[in-house]
Amino acid sequence: MQNYSVNELDLFFISYDEPNAELHWADLLTKAPWAKRIDGVKGHDEAFRLCGRNATTDYLFTVDGDSIVDPAFFEQRVDLDPINISSDVLIWKTRNVVNQLNDINGGIKLWPKKLLINLGQAHRTEDNNLPIISYNDIVYVHMHNLYSQCNHNGSALQAFRAGFRQSVKLSISRSTKDIERLAIWCSVGAEVEYGIWAIYGARLACFMVNFTDWDSSSINDYDWFDQFWSDHKDLSHQNLIDKISGLGDQLRQMLKLNIAELNSQQSKFYKFIEHRLAPKEFMSTAAEQPLLDIIFLSYRENNAEQKWSQFSKRFPRAQRVHGVKGIHQAHIHGAKMAKTKYFYVVDADAEIADSFDFSYYPQLNDKECVHVWRSKNAVNGLEYGYGGVKLFPRNMVLKSSTTSVDFTTSISKNFKIMQQLASATRFNTTPFEAWKSGFREAAKLTSGIIDRSHQSENRKRLNIWLTKGRDQEFGSECIAGARCGNEYIKSGGDITRINDFDWLEDEFNRWLIVTK
Repeated sequence: MQNYSVNELDLFFISYDEPNAELHWADLLTKAPWAKRIDGVKGHDEAFRLCGRNATTDYLFTVDGDSIVDPAFFEQRVDLDPINISSDVLIWKTRNVVNQLNDINGGIKLWPKKLLINLGQAHRTEDNNLPIISYNDIVYVHMHNLYSQCNHNGSALQAFRAGFRQSVKLSISRSTKDIERLAIWCSVGAEVEYGIWAIYGARLACFMVNFTDWDSSSINDYDWFDQFWSDHKDLSHQNLIDKISGLGDQLRQMLKLNIAELNSQQSKFYKFIEHRLAPKEFMSTAAEQPLLDIIFLSYRENNAEQKWSQFSKRFPRAQRVHGVKGIHQAHIHGAKMAKTKYFYVVDADAEIADSFDFSYYPQLNDKECVHVWRSKNAVNGLEYGYGGVKLFPRNMVLKSSTTSVDFTTSISKNFKIMQQLASATRFNTTPFEAWKSGFREAAKLTSGIIDRSHQSENRKRLNIWLTKGRDQEFGSECIAGARCGNEYIKSGGDITRINDFDWLEDEFNRWLIVTK
């Protein structure tokens, strides 16, 4: 009788270029310390064969690099008596984090070792008399339970590729069930990080399969996909939205595909309904997670009291840190006030978007990760993390250094930019506040001090800070501050001074005297 505990069998983690693979691998080792890893091997066949060659048990599990495994999986037993060792592979369902589909695509698999060793082999070794195995020979035995979460949204490329590849398979299948799944891939996920890239990939692939002579077998060619991605990766946010909308119109009209243009709230509601079928302890929704503490930071802003009054009425659970000198010290003070594992931080000059509700809870693969939402600059119109809502791991803030120049990006090596526009930053309330903001951000962009930033992007943003927004209230002061900060760094100034607001006020007063 072949009845095994999951813990008795080899487990292989297969990763290639997934941006979240290291986090997933570290998470897996906390649950399955015996796990082994196959990393960076080009081609699925070769990666699977290596698993077979390195296995020490007759059967072995494989986990994809974009997956997080439910701890409950390691408490299970599997009955292998009915399994045909030459063809049968057990596969468990996984939950897709972007659109919440429960599917076998990307799920945990249990393979006979002998099958993997001969998968797709073009020749036999002297000591191997088993027949060559192709994917067409494999019989996937679908298991009922769901024991993993597929997080293929670690980057725009990862999300786009996942949506594109899966859409190709579903478009070719054309079964009623697969057409329904295709419609979900093409419609759901707008509120998730990089979710719109998965939707774009799915719609684009569906169009190419149905209305062009493109060879769909190219999706297995890594070099082809890299080149293909290069034609799409630089799309601006608005161009991406426009392309998604245009493809949607074409697919509805030409293919009669029932896809929808869902905004973030509609997509979230769809998932709320779907989540009712999920295992509660592992696939919990944000609504089932505890609401996270919100810390409102204010210092000397002239409208801070009014802002706090408005903010606290809208979000009654918010707490305030006021008048604490030093950016680092204010955040640490907020961490001490917070009681939840993670906490949100909102600056006093932020105006929260109507669509943002502080309900987001970090995913399983986002442990010890700092999240920053996009914010729109009220002076120059830039949309990025400057002045944005932030979500911090509480313990990491409590242990943080007070010497770094940019607090937000120095807290953790794990940093996640959220694409949702959560706020507008209205720092231009007085001449000094506008000048100070321009000075500080231009100094950072000029110095390149911000961790994980790209110099080409820094230069583009710096140029806008130096030139745009003169027609806005105190826009001239903002531009002047940016130019002063830029010159200060280029002349060898001490970047650490930008966090000393008293020094900045002295510099501002000197600038006033000079300009008069």
